[in-house]
Amino acid sequence: MLESPDRIPASLLLEAIGAVGGFYTGTQNAAALRVLRKIVELTAADHSTRVIAYLHMLEVGAIPIDEYPSNVMEIDLTAVQDSAVFKRLCSVAATP
Repeated sequence: MLESPDRIPASLLLEAIGAVGGFYTGTQNAAALRVLRKIVELTAADHSTRVIAYLHMLEVGAIPIDEYPSNVMEIDLTAVQDSAVFKRLCSVAATP
């Protein structure tokens, strides 16, 4: 089901993001990072859903979040996807 996140109702997708992120926090689990990456890259999803998936990617990847922006919905996902941190997490996600 999470192989095609674009087919999942928004409320269920948010629940899945929270479950995956919460269960795999700090583990750098490649499969969890792959699922979250797909959601971040899913342009059909709401911006807020994609931002939440990105924040959970950081948590799963054990990337410290020192300070959240005052409005996380202002996070530029294009810049995120070009960032070294996102690319590093994607390389972990690519491992079998």
